[in-house]
Amino acid sequence: MTDRLCYIFMCIERYLTTLSEKRELSFLCVHGLLHLLGYDHMNEKDRILMEEKQRNIMELLCIPRE
Repeated sequence: MTDRLCYIFMCIERYLTTLSEKRELSFLCVHGLLHLLGYDHMNEKDRILMEEKQRNIMELLCIPRE
């Protein structure tokens, strides 16, 4: 394994304007982590796969969709 330093950047304005800040922060962390792991949503096939991964992780965290 190579040593890598990675960052997840978040839009604070978007985070602070959501109805459920806990869910939004969790979603943004999961979404960013999936990008760091190589997932993307630049085409339909990849978008569907990434959304499925996000949904599965959020369900494992017991954070419902809104």
